[in-house]
Amino acid sequence: MTGTDGQEERRHLLRELVTTKGFVRTSDLAAEFAVSVMTVHRDLDALQAQGWLRKVRGGASCLPSTQFHGSVGERMTTMTPHGEAGPGQRPQGVPRAGHGLGRSRSSPCG
Repeated sequence: MTGTDGQEERRHLLRELVTTKGFVRTSDLAAEFAVSVMTVHRDLDALQAQGWLRKVRGGASCLPSTQFHGSVGERMTTMTPHGEAGPGQRPQGVPRAGHGLGRSRSSPCG
């Protein structure tokens, strides 16, 4: 296993731990994975940048949407195969802004 493979596996396990526990301590992660605290910080920085967790003083906490609705990756893959709108797309049947809202042009609201 190369260093990159080990890093990806460790980050995957870190994501699972944070999601399961809700909060993990940096020192505990370093001991569990037999790496330095700085390595854990770099892993947490990368995972935070990807939107998986939030770094906090002394560790990392799970983002509420990750804890209750699955991971970012799971949410992204479950939406598109079912024909729902992907990122930056309007769901089918949803009118464009200012269209189809049921107001007449003579309405006092618009």
